[in-house]
Amino acid sequence: MPVKRLFKQHSPQRLSRFTPTVKQVRPKVQKTANAVFTFEFLLSRHGHTLPGGVTPANFLPQTMEEIKQNSLHEKRFKMSKITDNLLVKMARGKMGNQFMYKKRGNDTIIARLPTRNKNAPVSPRQAAERELFSEASAYASAAVNNPELKAEYDKMIAHNNNAYNLAIRDYRMPPVVNTVNTSFYTGLSGQEIVVTAIDDFRVATVHVGIYAVSGELLEEGDAILHYINRLKWTYTTRVPNPALAGTVIRAVAKDIPGNEGKLEVTI
Repeated sequence: MPVKRLFKQHSPQRLSRFTPTVKQVRPKVQKTANAVFTFEFLLSRHGHTLPGGVTPANFLPQTMEEIKQNSLHEKRFKMSKITDNLLVKMARGKMGNQFMYKKRGNDTIIARLPTRNKNAPVSPRQAAERELFSEASAYASAAVNNPELKAEYDKMIAHNNNAYNLAIRDYRMPPVVNTVNTSFYTGLSGQEIVVTAIDDFRVATVHVGIYAVSGELLEEGDAILHYINRLKWTYTTRVPNPALAGTVIRAVAKDIPGNEGKLEVTI
């Protein structure tokens, strides 16, 4: 069997398929020495030798960094899915100190237990993320206990999801104001300013403020959602604005959890 073909069939990631001696030398993260040792083992096992001047390290078709990343990918993300097994279909939580059961929609998944260093220092970014997740979890719990709000989230459920997870995502993702269209506004009352806003779930309100060049608030109010295009909101002006140049239009969109997205345009 050609050496290159041999290596492709027996890559270092498949180390566990061979003898316990080789398996024992594999650390948690694949390192260069492991890949070279494995390759040398495979060569001797099948009676092959490399040409003169060629070493296993420079012969390997993958770089050591790629092997390391592949090993990490296998360690972190590979999961088994269980279907139509009544014994474990509703199982939840940890099994020993190796695996855990998870529920994603109607599926039960077996995954490796995550490894955490409890003594590792917490960075400011991690602390902020934990606080945000705690707030999102509290909001999601309240949302699924509100029949009307839960019914709204239930309508958006996709495969392997649930209302609680959607509510957490909604809390963590603020709305975005994409455009503020002032092409119909010339400073007169009764004219329309059209705002386009989106959210991962639903935009609850859009508030529009009109400011003079000096920063003085001329008028403000809530825009009305278009009855067909659910991304467009229309605000109708009430106060004349003779000094139109330099006027600032500010639109603030809010979602159900209260997150805000803003956009300002200057005329």
